[in-house]
Amino acid sequence: MNENPQRAETSSSTGGVVRWTPPSPEHLEAMLPQYDQWQMLGCGGMGAVYQARQVSLDRRVAIKVLPPQAAEDEAEFIALFQ
Repeated sequence: MNENPQRAETSSSTGGVVRWTPPSPEHLEAMLPQYDQWQMLGCGGMGAVYQARQVSLDRRVAIKVLPPQAAEDEAEFIALFQ
């Protein structure tokens, strides 16, 4: 299994903005077995949001996965996120 399925790409069609490919629901289910029934709700430059079921409490949750470039300049990313 690929340890980091997220890919970042710079594209001239996006004006040099880095685009990323979020992890698949199957990969997240393998990484986080306490959740199942993963479904991506949306994806953008600030991350991807998934709906899943927390198995232990049998409840629906939303989980946001941040892109890898978030770790490159944490202060700038936090400012943009806020």
